[in-house]
Amino acid sequence: MKKKENKKQKAKRNGEKQSHVLVWIAAAVILIPMLLIGVVVMTSTENSGQPVIGDRFSENDLNPAITDDEIAQVTEAMEKMDYVESVEVNLKSATLRVNINLIDDIDEKDESAVKSLAKDAYNAIDAILPVKTYFTQQENGKMYDLSINLYNYSSFDDTHTQDHWLYVCLTKNSASEKSVTDVISTARDPETAEAVMNGTIVE
Repeated sequence: MKKKENKKQKAKRNGEKQSHVLVWIAAAVILIPMLLIGVVVMTSTENSGQPVIGDRFSENDLNPAITDDEIAQVTEAMEKMDYVESVEVNLKSATLRVNINLIDDIDEKDESAVKSLAKDAYNAIDAILPVKTYFTQQENGKMYDLSINLYNYSSFDDTHTQDHWLYVCLTKNSASEKSVTDVISTARDPETAEAVMNGTIVE
């Protein structure tokens, strides 16, 4: 009789142990995902309202860097050119933008002269910031882009009409070998431009 009782007690204990193990496994299965979700929610709440800041450039990119002193030199060189009314030079998103506001007397008839001015500006910048060094992609890193914008006025009114507006843009991307000059104020395809303006273009 005692042997039977002992066997029953052992079986009972084993059954209790197994049920305890199953309870702990079930608790772990439920608690671990809940803890992970809780951590994600906590970190998301802490970081909410803060911008995600990234950098598309590595340590080898933009080397050598363009300095404030060199930007000042570029501005001074642009101000010395003919027909210039005002100059703004800025360096944003790895692009050196040179905005040259020409005198209002310049108009669409002076397109070739303004293209020549854009080339002069490019050469003047090359003398301060060599294009091969600063605006041409290197084997071990990316470099700056260059955008030179020349225009006679930036808004239209009775004395500054769209018919006489002139806007020339010279661009040199670091990935390209040569610069490109575009006349922004003149449509490449006048018929399509007219259709778009009038809302008559058909897809």
